[in-house]
Amino acid sequence: MEIIGKKIKIIKKKKKKKKIKSNQINFHKIEKLEFSPEQPIAGKDLIVSVSGYLNKEITKGEAYLAITFDRIPILKLKGNLCNGMGVTCPTPQGNYSTTTINQEIPENVPQGYYYVNFVLYDQDDLQITCVDVQMNITQS
Repeated sequence: MEIIGKKIKIIKKKKKKKKIKSNQINFHKIEKLEFSPEQPIAGKDLIVSVSGYLNKEITKGEAYLAITFDRIPILKLKGNLCNGMGVTCPTPQGNYSTTTINQEIPENVPQGYYYVNFVLYDQDDLQITCVDVQMNITQS
C-alpha cells in the first residue's frame, strides 16, 4: 500500500496466468446449464446441473466463486476443482455431465438479485470456463 498525499492507493499483485495460444481457446463448451428451481428460494436447495464437451483431459484445477448482492461483494471463494465441486478428476476429453451440485440457500438471505461469477482453471492454469449468472432469490 502506498500513501500519496491524503489519498490511499492499494496496489495488488496479479497472479500471472499462462498466455493462451490460439489452438487452446475454446477447449471447453457448455451445452447445458440448469438450475432447479429456476427461481431460487431462501431456505431451499438450489440444484445445478452442467453438461458439455472438453477438448482435453482435466486432471486437476481451481475454482473461483464471487457473489454480489445489490453491487456489494458478499462472498469470494477459491477451491479445488476436483473436491466438492461435482467434478471427478481426471475428467476425460469428450462429452461430460456433472454430478448434480446441491447448494442450500440459507433462510436468512435477503430477497433480491444476486450476481454469481464462477471461473474454472485447469492443471495448466488455463481458463476452462467462466459463467456469470444473475438470479432473483425469493422468500418461501
